[in-house]
Amino acid sequence: MKASFFIFILKKFLLIFIIFAGASYFDLSHEEQRSDFLGNKWSIKKLSIGEISKMHNVSIKMLRYWDEIGLFKPIYIDPDTGYRYYSTYQFHTLNFIIYMKKLGLSYAEIKEHLSTQDYEYHLELFKKHLELTNKKIEELNSIKENLSGYVDGMEEVLKIKELDEVTVKSYPETKIILIKEKIYSRIEFEKTVKKLEKIIFGNPTLLLPKVSLIIDKNNFLDMKFDEYDGAFITAEEYEAKKEFIQILPAGEYASICFWAKLEDSLPFFIKIKNYIDEHGYEVKGDIIRRVVAPGVFQNDRGHLGEIRVPIKKK
Repeated sequence: MKASFFIFILKKFLLIFIIFAGASYFDLSHEEQRSDFLGNKWSIKKLSIGEISKMHNVSIKMLRYWDEIGLFKPIYIDPDTGYRYYSTYQFHTLNFIIYMKKLGLSYAEIKEHLSTQDYEYHLELFKKHLELTNKKIEELNSIKENLSGYVDGMEEVLKIKELDEVTVKSYPETKIILIKEKIYSRIEFEKTVKKLEKIIFGNPTLLLPKVSLIIDKNNFLDMKFDEYDGAFITAEEYEAKKEFIQILPAGEYASICFWAKLEDSLPFFIKIKNYIDEHGYEVKGDIIRRVVAPGVFQNDRGHLGEIRVPIKKK
């Protein structure tokens, strides 16, 4: 009984010793760790470069390179075979190096950070990279919104069955981001698109997939179909200042979908106006020349467009 109790106490003492010895191990220099590794800690498993490579998903070639530049050296190199061996106590350093590489730091910067024990220094480092990460997230969100616009437009193309024919449809209220200005030519249109991109993205680096145009009601009634009064994009996926936000009202619209370039839309404007006159409708507001989906491939058809005219019975 006494022997069993003595063994139990001894085991507890050894466990506490190992815990504290392990904790102090991080404070040892590389040479002290190596000596400790080879000397009285043979109970600690030594890991080959291949094992470290698999465990941390780092190539053997990369580990050898890190050894050569003094970034991450093995705890022991066998003098006879030249094999590199590592200790579990080095995992913390290795994880730190891998993480810093993901943040985009150079090897020189990582070495500097590893040699610095100042917590304030590391705090500023992580704050800086947190800010950079947030900016990258914003950029990726913009790219995601853009791709969603292209995907939505292409899916809509596949659903549209009625081309070159006027129909009457009900549409819900739609929030848009609008720049109100006269547009008389293709070059003016492209300049307005760039202004929209700057409003939405801050930087005109991403292409807006579906920019649409507004024609003033009076110009439409006077058959001035080549004079636009603004350009817009739906605000479902984008944000902008309140001064650029407007609402397209819900209601009935005469609609026609067609493949054409912007400058070749005239026949479809004439067709929809004739339909409205012939069926006893009255134009309620401004007319939309919408881009359903941009022309992804170079072709003579242009893009899939739609003209929408808000109407009511006379």
